[in-house]
Amino acid sequence: MAVRLNVGDIASVVQAAIGGQAVTQVLEGDRRFDLVVRWKPQYRQSLDAIRDIRVNVPGGGQAPLAQVASIQNAAGASFIYREQLERYVPVRFAVRDRDLQSSVREAKAKVAKNVHLPEGVHLEWAGEYGELQEANRRLAVVVPFALLLIAGGLYGATNSLIDTFIIMVQIPVACLCGIVGLVITGTPFSVLAAVGFISIFGIAVRDGILLSFYIRQLWEQGRPFAEAIVLGSDRRLRATMMTDLVDALGLLPAAISTRIGAQTQRPLAIVVIGGALAIMVLTRMLQPVLIFLCHRKLRLADNAARPTQVFEPGTLA
Repeated sequence: MAVRLNVGDIASVVQAAIGGQAVTQVLEGDRRFDLVVRWKPQYRQSLDAIRDIRVNVPGGGQAPLAQVASIQNAAGASFIYREQLERYVPVRFAVRDRDLQSSVREAKAKVAKNVHLPEGVHLEWAGEYGELQEANRRLAVVVPFALLLIAGGLYGATNSLIDTFIIMVQIPVACLCGIVGLVITGTPFSVLAAVGFISIFGIAVRDGILLSFYIRQLWEQGRPFAEAIVLGSDRRLRATMMTDLVDALGLLPAAISTRIGAQTQRPLAIVVIGGALAIMVLTRMLQPVLIFLCHRKLRLADNAARPTQVFEPGTLA
C-alpha cells in the first residue's frame, strides 16, 4: 500500500533533529531567549545516523528517513534565500582602508577571471555598492541641475552674463581644493563628500556676489575702474574671510574626530574645509583679476562714449 508523505512535514523533522527547533521562550529580566531543542550529537553527526531519523507516517507508525529521501554529502548553501521569485546565495565582505568603488571594481575583475558560473546563475553586486551606484545616478542629475539653478539665479541678480561667468568660475577652483583635501587625508570619495561639494557651490557663490556687487556699487558712485576693484577687494576681504573661517572652523571637529560615527561626517567636513580655505585665499585673488580682464574693454568703451565736460576757470563755485 502506497503512503503519501508531506514534504513540509519531512523538512520540519529534519530541521528539528539537526538544526534545532524553538519550543518556548526563557525570560531573564526584560530579555527573552528562544529555548531550542535538537537531538544529541551522536544521533545527527553521521550519514547513517541521519538516515535513521524517524518520520511519522499517516495512519500511524514511523519510517526511517532513508526510505523517503536520498541522504548524501554535497557542497551547497547552508540556507536558501529567496527574492523576487528567485533563489540567491549572499556572499558578504567588508571594505577597510580603501574606497568601496575601487574595491568592488577589483573584485569584479578577479571574479570574472577566476569564477565560471553554471548556466542559469548570475551575479549581482548589491548592498552598500548598489546604494552607491544609485546615489551616483541621482547626483548625476542633481549636480547639473544645481549648477543651472545657481547660474540662473546669478544672472537674475546681476543681469550680466560676464558677472555670472566670473562668479561661476570660482566653483571649480573651490572644488579642486576639496579634492586635494580628500587626497591629503587619504579619505575615499563618497556620497557625503559629493554633498560637501554641493555645499561649496553655495559658499563660493555667496562670497562672489558680495565682492562683485560692491565693486559695481563703487563704479556707480564714480570711482575709477581699477581703483574700484582694488578698493572693493580690500574692503570685502575681512567680511568674506570671516564667513569662510566660520564655515571651516565649524566643521573642524567633525574632520578630526575618530569616534564612532565620525566616518560618515569626515568626508563632508574635509571637503567643505578645503573648499572654504580655497575660497578665502585663491578666489579672493582670482575674482578681482577676472573682473579686471572681463570688464576692462566694456568700461573703457563706456568711458569713451560719455560726453566730456570742460569747465572754464571761474565757473566753479
